[in-house]
Amino acid sequence: MNTTPTTSPRPSQLPPPSQDHYLGLTGANAMATRAVAETEARILKAIKHNATVCIHGHVGLEKTFAVHTVLRRRAPETTVRLRYNNGANMNEIRTQLWRRLNLAGEPQQSVGPCDQQIQDALEAEPRVLLIDEVQGLGAKALEYFRTLWGDDARRAAIILVGSGNARQKILNNPALHSRILDW
Repeated sequence: MNTTPTTSPRPSQLPPPSQDHYLGLTGANAMATRAVAETEARILKAIKHNATVCIHGHVGLEKTFAVHTVLRRRAPETTVRLRYNNGANMNEIRTQLWRRLNLAGEPQQSVGPCDQQIQDALEAEPRVLLIDEVQGLGAKALEYFRTLWGDDARRAAIILVGSGNARQKILNNPALHSRILDW
């Protein structure tokens, strides 16, 4: 008799494909493009090496669409999707991350223990952190995600997606910039 508990796959945090395009094109089919292939190569590199990559470009180039398409195929159950409002404070960032990681209870009020539980959850199993609209995050938030990546071998892959000044914000944070595997 097998007494090993069976676990079902974690539900994807990625939106359904019908919500990928801002125009809501009902019945539209995605086409394979060089941009999606290049995005996939970078994401696969991030997953393979538990690294951080940044997908950036002008507004309307469908960066998020390409990233969602790739992650739906390659890491649907391990993707932790985060998207914050402009200028989100650190409490909002920690709370959303806590909930997306399905940690029990409410986030601890004390920053150290809260961050330790988040770090432990990220190291417990392979994860891909997808952080969309990074141009709206402040320097403190970007530094926080850099610290979550950690310095030991059990890191989460991090996909940063942004437009506008996203690249410049990351370049202005030398500790984060030095950890970007690919742009």
